[in-house]
Amino acid sequence: MPIEIRMPELAPDITEADLIAWLVEPGSPVDQGEAIVEIETEKSTVEIEAPASGILSEILVPQGSLGVAVGTVLGVIEAAAKDDRPKTAEVSAPENPQDEPAEPQEAPSAAAEAPAEPAEPPVPEPANRSTALARRLAQRAGLDIDSMRGSGGHGRVTKADVQRDAGSAASGAGEGARFLRLEADCQADRLMETLGQLAAGTPENPIPIEAVVLRAAALALKGLSAPGDGSEAESSPVEIEVAHSASNARSARIRDADRKGLAALSLEWSALEADEVSESPGQAGLRLTGLDTQGVDRHWPGSPPGSAPSLGFGTPRIAPVVRGDSVAPGYVLTLTLSADPHSLEAEEAARLLAAIRGFIEAPLKMVL
Repeated sequence: MPIEIRMPELAPDITEADLIAWLVEPGSPVDQGEAIVEIETEKSTVEIEAPASGILSEILVPQGSLGVAVGTVLGVIEAAAKDDRPKTAEVSAPENPQDEPAEPQEAPSAAAEAPAEPAEPPVPEPANRSTALARRLAQRAGLDIDSMRGSGGHGRVTKADVQRDAGSAASGAGEGARFLRLEADCQADRLMETLGQLAAGTPENPIPIEAVVLRAAALALKGLSAPGDGSEAESSPVEIEVAHSASNARSARIRDADRKGLAALSLEWSALEADEVSESPGQAGLRLTGLDTQGVDRHWPGSPPGSAPSLGFGTPRIAPVVRGDSVAPGYVLTLTLSADPHSLEAEEAARLLAAIRGFIEAPLKMVL
């Protein structure tokens, strides 16, 4: 006798629910009281129990269906008879005269013995069972619910699982937020004045701003790597990876930039601009990237985890500059530093950027 499984009314104000998952497959035997289907409302997740023992013969509403109205027939159970003896036992062979052999009993057909086939093919299992609330929370958090590990019944992904992974993602985002990003606005009036004087002396070979930033960064790195015990031990060579622009994926290494003058560094930078350099293996102490786009004051070069910190800079611009108690227009050069905190601590990164700024604002220190 077929028994219908209907969407229950869980509360007077609830008129529909989501069918999350069928916990048994069509054609499977079920016991009365066994959880066979999982539904979810805005308030709770509920497992519906089998109203009778028998065979789940048909699924009418597939799992994953949303907004199923209360009272909808979800599936059908072919209820088992109270007397569990096979029905063939009730249909015994008729009595025959002793002198007449009994005709052989026709064996029941396979179709009669097999459980009823579902009207529709079985609904395929999703890659990952999940509750409707979990799916909504995952979608809001931008998480892939199919890749989550479920802790609910039958491995389903629940609200707690999404909150767990969202917490991990938030922690990872927090790591990204703690990824060091420092910036400094340098007063560049003295720098521009010095470059103007140098250009007047050698107009055929002007010193570009990139060479000045390169020199300042190299001297700052050397100062950080110098022994702090006052000894005269030789510090390791300073090597800087440079790219001519933020859009130029090709880069090169300049070694001993702290030991080279501005004229020599200008020639190396010009060679980089003309693509006359080759890449070098290993990791430099700093990656330097210039951006000469008008109207863009600052940019943040990428610095993948574990890599060297990246220093970005643009072109000096006219901006309000505070001098004592007054504000007047002047040249400003913005420096940005990106670094992995596991490779460069925040305090050390701040000291590095401050040292570079010190050389930019007092350019004569770079020729000492």
